[in-house]
Amino acid sequence: MPTFVQIIVIGIALTSFDTFLGLVILLTLIVIVILTTISQFFVAPVLVDNEIRYSDKVSEVTVEAVAQIVLIRSGFATNIFVIKIKNRLKEYSSVLATIWMTYISTQTIPRLMFIISFVYLAFTLRGMYFDGMVDLPLVTGLLITYFSTFLFVVNSGRKIQNLITNYKQIQDVYVLINEYGEQTFPVLDDNQNSN
Repeated sequence: MPTFVQIIVIGIALTSFDTFLGLVILLTLIVIVILTTISQFFVAPVLVDNEIRYSDKVSEVTVEAVAQIVLIRSGFATNIFVIKIKNRLKEYSSVLATIWMTYISTQTIPRLMFIISFVYLAFTLRGMYFDGMVDLPLVTGLLITYFSTFLFVVNSGRKIQNLITNYKQIQDVYVLINEYGEQTFPVLDDNQNSN
């Protein structure tokens, strides 16, 4: 919501001085928000599924290693489990690095678009200043106001990314519950249960 409020404020402020400039900047900001949102909408599900899968593999080996501790042979298997855990953690780290780089690369085009629109706005306001249409404090205020929207506009896709990530993780928990929810472990002896 704050993103749209800032976009509307910038659009109204710039349109009051130059209609064409205001519309160009307004459309640019809307395109940036749509681009970041759509890119995260398509990228996040794939990456989150990979992250969950590799996280489960790491957890699987870790739980297996903990289960082996109670056995006498665990003393002999310790090195094997250390190697297994290291290999799984390397795979998982690689997946996390890929996720991070993908999110960064999906942010590159919107950031470039914002910088180009900022330069366009600065040169247009500079021309308006030299023509006497606006004064220097107004130009400075408009540029600062526009630049203050940078993080809101460029990171608008993060909300979608977080929503999809949380949804996928909850979905994964329910899959786990459905697969393993029927298994029970006896706590009491059968003789004690009948009493």
